[in-house]
Amino acid sequence: MVYPENVRLWLERFFTPFSARDWPQLYQLKVKHPAKQETTLAKGDSLTVDVLSCGRKHPDTVTLYTMVKDEKGNWQGFWESTPMESIGSTRFRKRLENIVTDMKFYAEAGDAVTPVFRINVKERPFIERITLNLHYPEYMKRKDDVAYQGSLRVPQGTKITMTVVVSTKLRKAVFKVKPTGQPERQVKVIEEPDLQQTEIEVAHGKKKIKEKRYCFVCERIADTSFQYWFELTDTEGFNNYEGTRPQIFRIRVVEDQPPSLKFLKPGRSVRMTESAVVPMLLRVTDDYGVEEVSIHYFKRKQTERAAPAKNVKSTTLDPTKFGYKGKQQAELSFQFDIKKLTGAKPGEEVVYYAVGKDGCTTRNKNGRSYNFVITIVTADELLAEYERAIQRLRDRLERCLRQERIISDKLRILAEDLTAGRRKVNEEPLRRILLKAESDQRDLTASFSLSYEDVRNTLEGLTINRLGDEKMKSSLKQISAALNDLAQTTSPQAATKINVARNKKNKKEMVSALDDAALQTTEVAEAVQQILSMLTEYTTLSRIYNRTRQMKQEQSDIFKRIQQLLKQILKK
Repeated sequence: MVYPENVRLWLERFFTPFSARDWPQLYQLKVKHPAKQETTLAKGDSLTVDVLSCGRKHPDTVTLYTMVKDEKGNWQGFWESTPMESIGSTRFRKRLENIVTDMKFYAEAGDAVTPVFRINVKERPFIERITLNLHYPEYMKRKDDVAYQGSLRVPQGTKITMTVVVSTKLRKAVFKVKPTGQPERQVKVIEEPDLQQTEIEVAHGKKKIKEKRYCFVCERIADTSFQYWFELTDTEGFNNYEGTRPQIFRIRVVEDQPPSLKFLKPGRSVRMTESAVVPMLLRVTDDYGVEEVSIHYFKRKQTERAAPAKNVKSTTLDPTKFGYKGKQQAELSFQFDIKKLTGAKPGEEVVYYAVGKDGCTTRNKNGRSYNFVITIVTADELLAEYERAIQRLRDRLERCLRQERIISDKLRILAEDLTAGRRKVNEEPLRRILLKAESDQRDLTASFSLSYEDVRNTLEGLTINRLGDEKMKSSLKQISAALNDLAQTTSPQAATKINVARNKKNKKEMVSALDDAALQTTEVAEAVQQILSMLTEYTTLSRIYNRTRQMKQEQSDIFKRIQQLLKQILKK
């Protein structure tokens, strides 16, 4: 079909080629979105390009051509093509995702080409640096500190001054917090006039230069743990929270714990005479330093254990003398004079515990140790208890001696059987016997350690209660030293040598190792036998002391009766 207007246009272009009109376009394209030919986006945002076909004919496909800048900021010099999605018969669409650099684009279909549109990419406002000045509570006596990070742990009650350096000038900044277990809330709004200028070092290649930046300051006292963030809006309206999430910082508050108090000595409930002066060792631990330590005590009858405490007294340990004030850990040694402090008599108990006052002025949390009991008994009762303890020790060591000799004999028999060929090195029954012998030896070592503790406690009790004579105490010291050597050296060596023999693969080597282990167990048995002899000597000394003490007591009683008789005679 021939259109009249096309014939007229052909004749005009044929006879007057330089003044004739252009050929009519078959296709026409118009960019509907973005509306402006130059658009500014935030870095990382996406843009939807909508193209409308409004010509005499509609194309089947429309191609979008894009060009971006390289790392140096120059246009890369070539166009990349991508087909647009058809929306109906006249609309075409393409979504440009995550635009991070300046971009140009145009659309083309047949003989239609749109103008070139430009997208300018702008960085969203962001935090370049955050500095936290930490002002610790006064009671901590700790110098202020500076942290160059937004998230950290701080002691409870710390005042935090936040200096936030941002990438560009702001119209507004909103400081928001979300305490643990609570809804978020707005704390402060910073307007443009509140901004200050500062200088920071910025890396340019290998060099660092100083550049001016804007900053603002916020403050908060850390009573509880919280998250916080800043919603920034620059002067052009770009922000750091729409379509993205502001950087979240976390402050974890470390609550000031009450002091921890533990009695290392005696560290258990004990039985003492009324005249005893009990040496005590108290360990005090606190996260930031203890302010005051005191010993609390009260006496009661043994029948009043279920009743509430009455007339509780206390003694404060002088912080100047003991030097614990403000320290995170200290060991305090002091003497507890039962007669002077409590006046307790046999049949009564003294309950004591320690209290530590925390230096924290806002919480006032005090720490307290466990309760311990000193049961007051007579000297005769205590001496009788020590005699029974020594007898139990003797019985235990005699059992150990018998067991040690059984182990020694068993090792020798195994060595003889191996030599005679009655047993083989790798047979399982042999391994089991040696494993049992090693286990028994380690059990004996534990028994020797327990015996050492019993002797040490008896010696300590005699010393504290001013009982026994020097010969008795000297004998106990020798027994204690012998048991300690047995528990720490001789018996463990025997267990080790049995283990060595058990792991031997060669017949000759195993026989030699078994002989060595048997010799070591024999040495253990001889040491136990020697300690038993020392216990016999101690028992003799103890009986002599008790008899002498009894005679002195009888003499004292006779003298008192004579004095009473004389007083009665003189009165008559």
